[in-house]
Amino acid sequence: MRDSLRRRISAVLPILVGLVLCGCPNAESKPVEDFHILQVPGQPDNLPEFLNPETAGFLPHDESSFTQGLLFHDGFLYESTGRKGESKVRKLDPKSGATVAQTDLEPEFFGEGLAYFENSFYQLTWVAGVCLVYDENLKPTGQLMYGTQGWGLTLDPESKMFAFSDGSAEIRFLDPKNFVTKRRVTVTDGNGRPIQNLNELEWVNGELWANVWVSDVVARIDPNTGKVLGWVRFKSLVKENQHTQEDVLNGLAYDPESDTLWVTGKLWKRIYRIEKVKEKFFSQRS
Repeated sequence: MRDSLRRRISAVLPILVGLVLCGCPNAESKPVEDFHILQVPGQPDNLPEFLNPETAGFLPHDESSFTQGLLFHDGFLYESTGRKGESKVRKLDPKSGATVAQTDLEPEFFGEGLAYFENSFYQLTWVAGVCLVYDENLKPTGQLMYGTQGWGLTLDPESKMFAFSDGSAEIRFLDPKNFVTKRRVTVTDGNGRPIQNLNELEWVNGELWANVWVSDVVARIDPNTGKVLGWVRFKSLVKENQHTQEDVLNGLAYDPESDTLWVTGKLWKRIYRIEKVKEKFFSQRS
């Protein structure tokens, strides 16, 4: 009796498994279209929007790089990447994309935003609450504590303070020497609604630009008030490069000397170059 029952179960089981797999949308890999792009702003706010700015070329980018921070300094690009056990900070040739120098993080750290101040690089970590400090050669020189999540970091060249994001709608301005908060602003859209998920930050011609996590936009922020001045929507680049919920738009680096903006994303195969930034984005500003 038991042998007969076993035979019947053995015959039916493959059929049942097949039916379950066919009927379950998660039984196979997600299709490339099955991910969510956050709509920002949530409702139309009548602020200026620049759709799909023209790129002037691109560099090859390591597709294993989970880009969390991008920076241009002294003729080179610098990148901070995330994921525990894979995080690093590295120096890139802006002509070829080749890695010139690299420092791997200890496996307990998840790399985040990156900024430069007075001969040192400052790299945030996600949940450790630790900022890693490096010299010009990316040799570790110390640590600073900030006690919260770290997402984005950039330097205000006028006040010499760091602008710091933690994934909320708030930007904190920190003293680079000790990471003490000097002031805060809440970032709001044209309807006065807070913009959550502020991520990678970059200072661009007096404005604070911010990637908004899992969206296709960059917010152009007045650093004094926190009000969004307008949006840059990279719809085409996101459509071309994003295939999962992870490989999102994230990475901004501005070189004021050449007036060039570099744009990339997590796990993207390219870093894009946008030239004549002031002419493109600021010519209509009063």
